[in-house]
Amino acid sequence: MKRLLILSLLLFSISAKIFAQTSEKASWFKDARFGMFIHWGLYSAAEGMWKGEPLRYMNNYAEWLRYRNRVSKEEYGTLAKRFDWSKIDPEQWVLLAKEAGMKYIIITAKHHDGVALWDTKVGHYSLPKLSGSNRDVIKDIAEACRKHGMKLGFYYSHWIDWEHPYGWNHQQELSGHVTDAQYNQYWQEKVIPQLRELMTNYGDIALIWFDMWIPYQKSIIKKEQLLQVVKLIRELQPNCLINSRLGLPTDAENVDFETLGDNQFGSNYINHPWETPGTIAHSWGYNGQENEWKSTSQIFQSLISNVSLNGGFTLNIGPRANGTVPYESVSRLHEVGDWLNSYGEGIYGSTGLDLKNNHFDWGYLTTKKEGQKTVVYAHVFNWPLDHTLRITGIKSTPEQVSLMNGSVSTALKFDQSLSLIHIQLPDAQPDHYVSEVKLTFNSPLELDKNTIPESTFG
Repeated sequence: MKRLLILSLLLFSISAKIFAQTSEKASWFKDARFGMFIHWGLYSAAEGMWKGEPLRYMNNYAEWLRYRNRVSKEEYGTLAKRFDWSKIDPEQWVLLAKEAGMKYIIITAKHHDGVALWDTKVGHYSLPKLSGSNRDVIKDIAEACRKHGMKLGFYYSHWIDWEHPYGWNHQQELSGHVTDAQYNQYWQEKVIPQLRELMTNYGDIALIWFDMWIPYQKSIIKKEQLLQVVKLIRELQPNCLINSRLGLPTDAENVDFETLGDNQFGSNYINHPWETPGTIAHSWGYNGQENEWKSTSQIFQSLISNVSLNGGFTLNIGPRANGTVPYESVSRLHEVGDWLNSYGEGIYGSTGLDLKNNHFDWGYLTTKKEGQKTVVYAHVFNWPLDHTLRITGIKSTPEQVSLMNGSVSTALKFDQSLSLIHIQLPDAQPDHYVSEVKLTFNSPLELDKNTIPESTFG
């Protein structure tokens, strides 16, 4: 028993040390909270249609066109001729992200279609080769990110590849035509050398975003292959973060942050770094028939609710083949950026309060340290009809409570009973999306984690 206890303590100590190292490496990601996803590739030129036929099987994800509409590799490659390289300027994507208040960009270096956006030396199935252009979009966006202080990440589809004869696709789940040996051939011929190129040729890479949404045990991938990828990335880019969709469990050694399901948002406080990948439209890649657009309010709800649970939000745009971004995306991102320019202090570097019932009917709480003080931000979506903001779960008494209105703050009156704070609000809500109330405390917070939030609206 004593030996078992010593062994358990040793393993815990090692795990804690590794986690501390990982947490330090991922601290920028936790502070950033908001980033841009870019889905752009051959599928962008098809715009969700193939020879007049929309995406089959009631699936409106434009990036799945080749698989859904059973397009041959050769025909699919002809889409590269529709790209007008004189108009394509990845720096504009970076500037849009910066204007939106985003802190990092992830671009689809290779999606499921198997087409590399860069001039890969692995085979001939890349956008530069298919289009006859010498443009390396990955190089362009890497240079633009460095120029504008934006962190860069790559999306790489490792599990699924519709180009390589032994890459995985969903038809093979039924037929089982690819053997383990054949799949490993794809892995060694394409995955490993392409990842080596991405990790070697484009400067510092902040993160790499894999996309397997099932545990590796339920797929054709072997654990040894995934560990081979981890080893390669750790050697070539020691500070590069790896997301959980690599296929391994979320632990401190092999995975640096957890990725939830697409458009799946947090429901409880999570201690380790995590994010939600989400869309403004329905489709990730550009779909000319798109008619499902999320509102600016929905984007604010997604971002702030995740931050209140210690998470982040990676929001996607799908540019057209000429590089332009739909107005519906641009207008919403500008509105979000304008708000963050005034109220971003409650988002960047902030986290949530670990309350059991962190669900308020008026909005969300976030918190951060300011020197020796602790600050709590109440993000108010629903302005109380009786002009009383009810905050439950904080036993500490605030030194000051103020209403933020751009660069101007106004002191607010409040009273407190145990872990219930009542704040008197003015009649008018300062911001028509989200208004900010700031509570400043002289010391670390004392919480009552089990208190049920008081209802504002009956």
